[in-house]
Amino acid sequence: MIGLSFSVCSVGVIARNTVREAVRQRVLLFISLLALSLVLGAQWLREFNFGASELRFIVDFGFGAMAFFGATLRSGAQIVIDAVKLRDRLTGADLCITGEGCLDRQSLSGKTPVAVARLCAELGVKCLAIAGQVELSSRELIAERLSAVSIASCATSHEQSMRYAAQHVELVTYEFMQGL
Repeated sequence: MIGLSFSVCSVGVIARNTVREAVRQRVLLFISLLALSLVLGAQWLREFNFGASELRFIVDFGFGAMAFFGATLRSGAQIVIDAVKLRDRLTGADLCITGEGCLDRQSLSGKTPVAVARLCAELGVKCLAIAGQVELSSRELIAERLSAVSIASCATSHEQSMRYAAQHVELVTYEFMQGL
């Protein structure tokens, strides 16, 4: 009989490597098929003139894929708020300071500063947005229960505003806090 060195550890290592290699092959096959289907799909979709029926197909296909994979549509702002556990962090806070390059009408459609302001309003916390520019009216800010200050008033030019942004944020925050 030939002497073979045998141990449970070496069998475990061989089995783990075999499984790992099998998984790698399956993943590679899946990625290859996905790439092929995307290329063929792109060729097929190129022929569409994207009228109403074709757009409806794409929307239905997207929602079907979401249902199949169990995905849900969520606001990016809500994902950020959940990821940083903002609701927990605001417990017991008096003021929340958020920021945005430009507070404008787009901000009202779900950008993070307005979503933060809405959460603050729900929790009874004051919210201050510091922005490069504030294009929302006082009425729109009040409706969102959001105070906003612009650092643009600190600078004589856009370049100066960008170069000294940190100092301008510090200055407008200090001025706002003095007014409380």
